[in-house]
Amino acid sequence: MSRIIKIFLLLCAAVIIFSCSKKTQEYESPGMVTEVVKSKEEPEPSETLSPADTNYKEPQKPLIQLDDNEVLISTVDLNLDLDTQDEQIIVFKNKNDSEDKIHIAVADFNNVQNKYSRVWETITNAENNRSFMVNLEDLIGDHSDEIICSGRDSEGRTTLDIFWKNTSERNRFSYMPVFNIAKRGTIEINQMERSRGYLQGLKNGISYTITVTSESENHELIISKYYWDFPEKKYLLFSQEKIENTVIVEKQQQEILSGDEIVFFDYITGPWQNGDLIIYFNPKKETATFS
Repeated sequence: MSRIIKIFLLLCAAVIIFSCSKKTQEYESPGMVTEVVKSKEEPEPSETLSPADTNYKEPQKPLIQLDDNEVLISTVDLNLDLDTQDEQIIVFKNKNDSEDKIHIAVADFNNVQNKYSRVWETITNAENNRSFMVNLEDLIGDHSDEIICSGRDSEGRTTLDIFWKNTSERNRFSYMPVFNIAKRGTIEINQMERSRGYLQGLKNGISYTITVTSESENHELIISKYYWDFPEKKYLLFSQEKIENTVIVEKQQQEILSGDEIVFFDYITGPWQNGDLIIYFNPKKETATFS
């Protein structure tokens, strides 16, 4: 990585970290978004910008016809099953939705009709077009990828919606919500190493957990941990812990400052927000995108 890029990223990150630290010392909400979901592939933030933004890119044409009241935000081509044809996740808003929520739909190729058709759709908690992301990952460990939607709502809260493929339904693209939340704070999916048997497709793997860090009215950090429950078929709250704000900040700063370059870049990777400014750091590509 070039020296100029390193210095640029360090300066930008230092400004944000200093700003967030200062707010914490004054016992105010951090007002930032760290990386919500660590996934195998992350779309660039420019893929979900609105037409008013400088870095806006026209989204790929949807494989199905949208209704007149539906406004396209973005599309993601991927394979949700084992057939040869890719499916498409379409991200859009509905003008008739009074809450202005972001919707997603799945388009699948129909061999009989020889065309794509809408086979499933749902509504997420997110409302901000620019910060919205869609990822696929096997969180449950059953060798089936969940649809993971992360973003922000109109109140600036971090949102996370997870949809699990409902194998009990006849429709092979029927997904059910198994986790959804909107919190002013951070949400992290904790990836864990899985067994060789899982990697070889011989048995299921351990389910990932979810950690939500928010702030109480008494300015305490509340760390909530959610675990997957197979009988209930959803993520359930397992534990909650309250910690003084300053303890977390001091520990986090000590880990970053005592670590190497990899530790620091891993910490700043992803979207950060300070007021109306959203910065997406990507040290691997040596870029920092402002929006």
